[in-house]
Amino acid sequence: MSLSFQTKLILAIGLFAAAISSISSYLFYETIQRNVWSQTSERLKDVGRAGQFLLTVEDRKAIRTLDDLSNQMALPRTQELLAGIRPGQNVSNLSEQSRQELEKRQDYRRLVQIMRRIKHSTRRAIARPGLDIAQPIDPADPPLLRYSYILVPIAESPNHTILKFIVDGDDQRLDTNGDGKIEDDEEPTSIGMLYNVSGQPRMLEALRNGMATASDQYYRDQWGVWLSAYIPILDQEGRTFAILGVDLSAESEFSLVNHLQRMLLAIVLSSVFVAALLGLLIARLLSRPLLDLGRAVERVKRRDFTVRLPPRTGDEFGQLAEAFNSMVAEIESYTLHMEDIVLRRTTELRSRMETLQDVRKPDSADPFVRSVLAAPVMGQLLDSQTVLDMAVGESVEQVRTVSIFRSFTLGGQGYVFFFLASLAGDSLRLAEKSLLLTVSINARLLLQSGGQQEPGAWLQSLHHYTEALLKEFPDIEVSRLMGLFQKRTGLLYSNDSGCPALLFRQNKSIPVKTGRSEESTVTQLEVGDQYFATPCDAQNAAESGASSLNAGSHIARKAFAEIVEENRGQLHLIRDTLAAQFAFLGGVLRLTFLERNQSVGSPMDPMEEVEKLLRLKEYSTALALLRKLDDGDFFKHYYSGICYSRQGDHARALESLQFARNLLEQRANAVHSLALWLEERGEAVLASRLQEKALLMRPEGAGN
Repeated sequence: MSLSFQTKLILAIGLFAAAISSISSYLFYETIQRNVWSQTSERLKDVGRAGQFLLTVEDRKAIRTLDDLSNQMALPRTQELLAGIRPGQNVSNLSEQSRQELEKRQDYRRLVQIMRRIKHSTRRAIARPGLDIAQPIDPADPPLLRYSYILVPIAESPNHTILKFIVDGDDQRLDTNGDGKIEDDEEPTSIGMLYNVSGQPRMLEALRNGMATASDQYYRDQWGVWLSAYIPILDQEGRTFAILGVDLSAESEFSLVNHLQRMLLAIVLSSVFVAALLGLLIARLLSRPLLDLGRAVERVKRRDFTVRLPPRTGDEFGQLAEAFNSMVAEIESYTLHMEDIVLRRTTELRSRMETLQDVRKPDSADPFVRSVLAAPVMGQLLDSQTVLDMAVGESVEQVRTVSIFRSFTLGGQGYVFFFLASLAGDSLRLAEKSLLLTVSINARLLLQSGGQQEPGAWLQSLHHYTEALLKEFPDIEVSRLMGLFQKRTGLLYSNDSGCPALLFRQNKSIPVKTGRSEESTVTQLEVGDQYFATPCDAQNAAESGASSLNAGSHIARKAFAEIVEENRGQLHLIRDTLAAQFAFLGGVLRLTFLERNQSVGSPMDPMEEVEKLLRLKEYSTALALLRKLDDGDFFKHYYSGICYSRQGDHARALESLQFARNLLEQRANAVHSLALWLEERGEAVLASRLQEKALLMRPEGAGN
């Protein structure tokens, strides 16, 4: 689906704003989050470092003593027990009696008070010295720290993923929030509990490296959202034997960061919305002159050349409007005079048309001029008894194929004449030589049609004529074959000059006798037979050093027969196989002798049909018929120009008429070249007559 310019501009501005605001918000969010975490974690580590100084040498000895006693009283610590403790989970490892016994010790109670002092030191109120601190927290002045505790490693977990609680400031079951229920975070953490710390790598780092650490980011567990610091507890030798942990409830900080995230998301969406509105405004401002221009162009397409664009601004759009107005004004002026130009061009060619119409008639006394106007037949010719067709390869600049297929009367009998030749040489001279060859043979056919000569003798005479003609082209290599086929009897008179030729009968190849330069071959075709031949004077080409036609490769008759049989007489497959195996660039001819049927009437001359359609004002139908004609036909382009002019399309009419004029100039040049060639051969009278025709054929004002 194609989007409008407005939509594209709005999307572009909106996406650009979204990208900029998203990147900026992300960077801002990451910076704020990192700074909040960094500042909070550093302050938390400071609190932990200060707190561990409250532990005297006797207190540190008490930690070891309680560790040893709890180990002695502990229940069995099997690997199944340790593996069943999930990360962040506490599991009791002492009996109730053992726990109560240890918690009654004086050194344990002192450590509990130290943990509470560390925790309550983060309140606004200053605690008085010498008094024990109770576990309940004043809800009006809660401490910043939520938990303070000491952990020690156990021997059963050498990788320290399972640690043991020695003391916690919250060692009693207490409804701290006053809701009448003991929540999970209100359960006491008692001495001897085993704790899985695999989800807290910074605690393990502090234990192993003896350095104060803090969690990398806020983390959530079953108790809430936390930020923790871990301080190593050293003995007198400087070895870490326990960890002091302090947990800050980071619900408020986490909520603040989440609030910032939501606020930044709102800013991104708002910026996209504002950018889309701005894009809509800009798109309307920019697209208005473009829409005006589009509507004006549509009017011009409907041939309304009075449209003009008002130059509202002096910017590029204003300059575009002025340029459009100037262009339309020129088109209007040109269009106003186009009809006159077409009329002059039509008048210029009409007198030439009368000359051309005369030479197009079968009984024209100017066969040379008529043959110049006749385009070589390249394709298929059909009648009631004969199919004559050919296949040529891809066009090559240094190779040209000339073919002439024509119904011909000789001695009162109807024949089909064929001439197929491949020319190779200088590409600049090929066009001229191929035209002269085609014109000369066509003219001779027209002059001698209806004669009384014997077919073989007539064909031999034509062979000598072409031999003399080709001597005029010493720089052109020519391979050729020609023949006469009698449509009534199936007799084939051929002169293939050593080229591969055969009969294809019931899917079998039958060789035919070669027609040399001094004789013609007569072959009897039966109904259903196909005659295949190709112009291939490979031996002469190799001797002359010219390899343009067949790359110097000799196509033997046997190889040609095998190819025809393999491809079951399929003409274009035969041609493709020859091209692939022998680099052959010429053409392949096929003549098929059919059963005798009722004669087929001659079709109407296409030009007569076109003229009839013009009289009926059926211009579209006439154009459809003209499009099927050869592009080299002068009459096709002349009558196309007339049709376009009558339909009001003067531009295309002028284009077609100009093409016709160029073709007429080419045809006049061809007649002029033919006249010069005949004059060199001593035929001055005929040459003079052709020069007169060339002058008559030239468009008005064309040079000689």
